[in-house]
Amino acid sequence: MSGILDRLKYLRKNMLKLTQSQFAGCLGITQTAYSMIETGKNPLTDKWIMVICFQFGVNEMWLRTGEGDPFVTSPYEKEFSSIYPNLSPVTQQYLLAFARELLKKELLLHGLDPEELNKPQDQ
Repeated sequence: MSGILDRLKYLRKNMLKLTQSQFAGCLGITQTAYSMIETGKNPLTDKWIMVICFQFGVNEMWLRTGEGDPFVTSPYEKEFSSIYPNLSPVTQQYLLAFARELLKKELLLHGLDPEELNKPQDQ
């Protein structure tokens, strides 16, 4: 990937597995407006970089330069990763089911259909 727009498209399609419509919806803009940014017809301003990074937990340095990890690591991720293996298999299953339900609710709050994430990408 050579530039910021390449990384933006890669982020959307390959990492987040979202269509342009879904991604744009999370940003509060239309698919057309987002498409014009992604294709370079409209500039990717500092404002939109900040919104994208905040909304999706993206590392701004990675988006701008390609350096570093693509996502900001949650301060809770390391703790969760150390606790999870020590739980019983039944508790692990329960926790995973609970996390899936939380993800569905979060997607619905953002106006996304959780079932859409399992469909092939069209853009």
